[in-house]
Amino acid sequence: MFEAHGSYDIALNGRILEVNVKGAWNVESANDYAGSVEKFIEVLKGEPWAMISIVDDFELFTPECYPVISKLSFKAYQSGLTKEAMVNFTDSVKMQVFKPIIDGYPDFQRAFFRTKKEATAWLMQEGFK
Repeated sequence: MFEAHGSYDIALNGRILEVNVKGAWNVESANDYAGSVEKFIEVLKGEPWAMISIVDDFELFTPECYPVISKLSFKAYQSGLTKEAMVNFTDSVKMQVFKPIIDGYPDFQRAFFRTKKEATAWLMQEGFK
């Protein structure tokens, strides 16, 4: 095993999970992140919840991370995640990894914003205080 590369911060604000991911990730950091997020999913499941993902300082991840993040995403959707506001102040190519259509989750919506303020306003408009 290698040392985790990259970092993250997580905070819960009502029914909105706020994450700030930074750096270039390897599978060790993805597994650590997944474990941390799963603890919050257990608290949030049962009612709709939302997420703000701040990726301004994120530098993507290795291919080995994709299955870990995909599994985590599936668990989040099954547990009530209905909205995700992605925050990035640029139109960087790194955002492309987050733009694929999410098949099989008709109640889930992902939107992209330049600031956390815009993301928060959208989630409030969608019913998350």
